[in-house]
Parts: sequence; structure tokens; C-alpha cells
Amino acid sequence: MNRLKVDSQKLRGAIWGKRAKVASFLGIHPNSLSRKINGKQPLTIEELNEIASYLNQDTKEFLKEVPEKDNIQAFRPYQLSNICQKVETVFGK
Repeated sequence: MNRLKVDSQKLRGAIWGKRAKVASFLGIHPNSLSRKINGKQPLTIEELNEIASYLNQDTKEFLKEVPEKDNIQAFRPYQLSNICQKVETVFGK
């Protein structure tokens, strides 16, 4: 089964040069909007609908289907190293 995910790249492209205006429309700071689009903060479906409305686009334009397995949490290498060290500390090598 596939899930829907925000297409961050497409969304970033659509608001290019309009970030401050879109953020103002949403009632948030432009940096908050950037964090939401980049996945650092949650972007609600309501916010996505508002952005799409502001841009006169359909919300579906900013969604993409991803396979279920792609929804697994991704970790950066340094995070994996820290996790491994913690596991070794608890359980030994």
C-alpha cells in the first residue's frame, strides 16, 4: 500500500520568491515555513491546503505517493553511530 507524502521539492519551487508572503498569509514567520517545508517541523494538511489556495493550485499538486517501506525513519550517519554506541553501552559488544 502506498502513502501520500508532501513533495517538498515541488512545494519549495512553487513558493520560490514568495516565502515571506506565503508565511504572512499563514500567520507564521518565514523561517517557520522553511522548517515545515524541509520536514524539521510538522506541516499540517490545513497549512498545505492554505498554501495551495494562496498559490491558486490544487493541494494534490504538492503530494506524491511513496511506498510503505519508504516511510521508515531515516537516520543520518552520526545518529547511527550514537545509537550504536548507546546499544553497546547497554548490551556490550
